[in-house]
Amino acid sequence: MNALAKVLAVPNWSGIDLPLPDLPGVEIHFHAGDADHERTVTAYSGSPEAVHLATMTLAEAWLPLIDLRRQHGVHPRMGALDVCPFVGEFDVLALAEEFHHRFAIPVTLYGLSANGRLLPDVRRGLYPSDFGHDPHPHWGTTVMGQREFLVALNVNFRDLSLAAAKSIAREIRHRREAGDPLLSGVRALGLELSRRGLTQVSLNLTQPDGTPIDPIVEWIESIAGQPGDVELVGVIHQRHLPAANRVRPSPEQIIRF
Repeated sequence: MNALAKVLAVPNWSGIDLPLPDLPGVEIHFHAGDADHERTVTAYSGSPEAVHLATMTLAEAWLPLIDLRRQHGVHPRMGALDVCPFVGEFDVLALAEEFHHRFAIPVTLYGLSANGRLLPDVRRGLYPSDFGHDPHPHWGTTVMGQREFLVALNVNFRDLSLAAAKSIAREIRHRREAGDPLLSGVRALGLELSRRGLTQVSLNLTQPDGTPIDPIVEWIESIAGQPGDVELVGVIHQRHLPAANRVRPSPEQIIRF
C-alpha cells in the first residue's frame, strides 16, 4: 500500500477491558486502557476505506460494553466514543453521518473538518452538534475530526500532590497563552490516579514539530522538584524521536508515514 494513502486513527473510548476484534486491512499501533481514566486509546492506520470500516467495527463491538451512567474516570469525557481524530486525508463527514444514523449518537466535528474548531471549545459546549441533537442516554455525544499529528504523553509522579499537578498544568496553560515557545500548543491536565498511586500531568503536544519533548519534561520535573516517569499514549512520529529520549515507544508506536 502507498504510504501516502495511509490514514491514522486514534479513537478514545470511555471504557476499559475492551477486547480488540479482528480489523482487516489496518495496522494496530496501540491499544491500552487505564482504570483511573476509565479510558481506552486505540491507534491504527491503513487506507481510508479500511480505517472507516475498522472504526465502525470497533463501535459495533465496544459501544454495548460502555455505559456513561456508570463511568467515574478522572479524564473529562463527552461520550462513549469520546473523541475520534484522523490524521491524513479522510472523509470524516461520511463516517460521522453513518455513525450517527447507526447508533443515534450526536456527532460534533472539530479540527480541519470544522474550520479549525478546537477540541477544548467543543467540550465547553461552544458549538452545536453537526449530526443529531440530544445526547444518547448512555453513550453521550462524540467528537470527530481530521487534525494534524499530535503527541499525547503523561508525566507520572509518586510523591506529588494533586494540587501541585494541577498547578503545573495551570502554569503550562498560562505560559502557552503568554507565547512561551517551550510550551507552544501544549495542553495539560493535573490528575490523580488513585488505583496506581500516582499523580499525573497529562499532556497533548499539538505542535510537536516545534515543541521538543525532552525540554518540556525536564521543565515539568524542575517545577515538581522530582523526577517523573514518562508514558506515551498512542503514537509518536519517527521525526520526533531525536528530542524524545525520555520516551520509550514500542516499534509499533513509531509512525513513519
